[in-house]
Amino acid sequence: MLSHKNREDALLGGPSSYLIGCLLVAFIVALCVWTFIIHWIIVFPELLELGVVPAVSITGFHHFLHGCLLFSLYKAVMTDPGYVKIPGAARSAEREAFQPDFCSKCLASRPQRAHHCSTCNRCVRKMDHHCLFVNNCVGQGNYKFFLLLLFYTIVGGAYNAFCDYVCIVWAHGSMDEFSRNMALANAVAICMISFILLPLFLIHMYLISRDTTTIEALKGETGKYNNGNTLRNFKKVFGNMLWMWLSPFHPPSLESVDLFSSL
Repeated sequence: MLSHKNREDALLGGPSSYLIGCLLVAFIVALCVWTFIIHWIIVFPELLELGVVPAVSITGFHHFLHGCLLFSLYKAVMTDPGYVKIPGAARSAEREAFQPDFCSKCLASRPQRAHHCSTCNRCVRKMDHHCLFVNNCVGQGNYKFFLLLLFYTIVGGAYNAFCDYVCIVWAHGSMDEFSRNMALANAVAICMISFILLPLFLIHMYLISRDTTTIEALKGETGKYNNGNTLRNFKKVFGNMLWMWLSPFHPPSLESVDLFSSL
């Protein structure tokens, strides 16, 4: 979790960015709450015409996807992205990973592939970028949760639109015009968000396969640290247990994939 000190550093590095990030996180939460409201007030009553079991099943999966979305957001926001500690206070494995790389802003040594975030005012291990939508840096510690946030937003949005479509088609004119328009507007808006995020998610999948961060790609260093093992590269982000890759409730087992060998 982010400490109070880390939050203070973020405020010192960019208070306006921090406040904007808080508003964007609140917007994502509000959007999810809005989809829940639309589903229960408009969609679920129409789904009951299919039967109680189908309606409950469709609604249950809808809530599962959006619950994973919200928890992924929570973990992406609250998890330490990999702030670099003072080398002398670090674990022995971390000290061995430090290379002769000096940050002129932190006035301290840092491990290879770490970058300084001007917003957080800290160096972050394997920093990918600073994301206002999670109000946090995206780095070694929370990259999995950021990607799961994208994944569940895309899949949950598509499924939400599907539920709205089934509701509109199944209603056969029984819905009033206001309810039909609300369901249609919700489906269109959510689909647009999903289509916008899909290319971003696919880009990150490609970067993971090459063991490359966004910063490294922009610097023309794509594949510089790639050892040729795509599965291992994905394990560095999602952990060794493949069946836990899509779970926002389980952090990646960073130590088991020996990340320090690639730092």
